[in-house]
Amino acid sequence: MNMPLVILMLGVLYFLAHGLSLLFRTTRVPDVLVLIFVGVAGGPMLGILSPRFFGSFGAVLTTTALAVILFESGLSLNLRSMTKSLAPTAGLTLVSYFVTMAVATAGALAMGFSPEEALVTGAIVGGTSSAVVIPMVRALRINGSTATVLVLESAITDVLCIVITFGLLDAASSGTLAIGGVLRKIGASFLFATALGMAGGVLWLKLLRRVREGEATLFTTVASAFLLFGAAELLGLSGGIAVLAFGIALANAPVIAPEADLPELNSTERMFFGELVFLLKTFFFLYLGLSMRFQDLQVLLWAAGIVAVIYTARLWVTRLTLSGASRRDARLAAFLVPKGLAAAVLAGIPAQRGLPGGGQLQMLVYSIVLVSIVLTSVLVAAEGSLWMRRLTDVFFRKYPEETLPSD
Repeated sequence: MNMPLVILMLGVLYFLAHGLSLLFRTTRVPDVLVLIFVGVAGGPMLGILSPRFFGSFGAVLTTTALAVILFESGLSLNLRSMTKSLAPTAGLTLVSYFVTMAVATAGALAMGFSPEEALVTGAIVGGTSSAVVIPMVRALRINGSTATVLVLESAITDVLCIVITFGLLDAASSGTLAIGGVLRKIGASFLFATALGMAGGVLWLKLLRRVREGEATLFTTVASAFLLFGAAELLGLSGGIAVLAFGIALANAPVIAPEADLPELNSTERMFFGELVFLLKTFFFLYLGLSMRFQDLQVLLWAAGIVAVIYTARLWVTRLTLSGASRRDARLAAFLVPKGLAAAVLAGIPAQRGLPGGGQLQMLVYSIVLVSIVLTSVLVAAEGSLWMRRLTDVFFRKYPEETLPSD
């Protein structure tokens, strides 16, 4: 391996990622989709790089991305805003998640997966991608209330994916998938991991003023999240939920402990965390593309079929659960169900946990992520066309027509 060339390509990749982010704002083509295709081109198609080049770093990247993404997601959640918007969001979010989970589970069973593998597959792909949905909501100028619902849906379903996936994996490792046992394990993991994360967040805020007096301390908060993630996993709890709660505690100190006079994260720290997420997202989706294998086209065809049913079901779910939206916003809400970073990261966990069939499960999830992002891009691009409006009016005729919201 030519090391100077590798270093050169790392720099090129970073600037390419920023260019793709700008391209997304102007063309609606998701940057993560292009990154996946760059990985596919450099790996399976041209053979320039292979996942084997990364060795065990691939698993480290997967877990690190999971921890940092969830931590930063927690920082973006405002408890007061969530409380106000939770009721209108809950219907669309919960119904869509469990319908999607059911469709994916049925598809995986039809492929020959075991019940445990099929349920885990459904849990992983049940949510929507914050990395794709949030920038699209901004670029598409969706009205405020619907935009809030879609953003919250992407955040909440990330949590559902994590909690339910780890709960199912824990139940599978114990040799039972009894619904009551799974729910108890999920509830216990959620409660104890949340308590650990919240306590860790309050404790860290109490130390933060003194920590800031040292040199080169910008990364210490992320390092604390890593410590918390590892400690939670060693205790048999969900590290993902713990760091999510840690981030929520850091972002909502005045709500959680109003009389404690705790410091708040400053803009420099938040920008640094956002930059870290950007870097991890860039390298992870490139790695995902490198990891794609097209020798078995049957997996890709199954993924396409599963995604087609998921998007068809989403039309009905949106019609039944979304209120107060214009016809255009309802169409876009039905289209914005891509799978992304959370699903792709979680896809590697079953194999790491020793679940039989974990490798095939990972390839199926990767394929679902790829197909769903492609389909979302196509549907969003065609949203304003006459044929698309006529087709979707079958579902959304009850919604009023409305002009685009003003800036």
